[in-house]
Amino acid sequence: MTADGGAHPATPETRPATAGRARRRIAWGELVLGLAVLALGVVVLLDARSLPPSTSASGIGAGFFPTVVSAFTMAVALALIVHVLAGGRGDPDEGEGDVDVAVLHVRGALIVVAAVAWYGLALERLGYVPTAVVTFWAIAYALGARRYVRDFLISVALAVVIYVGFTRGLSIRLPAGLLEGVL
Repeated sequence: MTADGGAHPATPETRPATAGRARRRIAWGELVLGLAVLALGVVVLLDARSLPPSTSASGIGAGFFPTVVSAFTMAVALALIVHVLAGGRGDPDEGEGDVDVAVLHVRGALIVVAAVAWYGLALERLGYVPTAVVTFWAIAYALGARRYVRDFLISVALAVVIYVGFTRGLSIRLPAGLLEGVL
């Protein structure tokens, strides 16, 4: 007991033996995330290595920037993996308030996965704008947005702005699909 009647703070000598074991538990979700990001970095690196070499005077070819991005991606993934294996965990920020990190949100995650799969399957057939609208709206829904009309209108506006910005502003052709001739 301390002079004010309180208990002594826990020291390594007074902590229960179970506290040390609890700290060493591996955060499997964070470890899987680190491994997935590492795999993504490897895939990007392999893809970048398959691009044709540069024919420009600068020597910087199409694979240069993907290689740089993959190196940074793999470095971040390795840092996360080492952190998790050393017993570290990502703690929620104070601003996250009442977020319970112990609860898995499988339904929302599955909706996001389905939306991304939809995007990959429908892009060439339907075009960028309709595919992106559905994808944006579904991801907003998965993240908790429930103002359906507003969310739909924001999805449409975002998809059209991105389409016009890329096709007209950057001269990067996105598939028009169903809206060929309209946009």
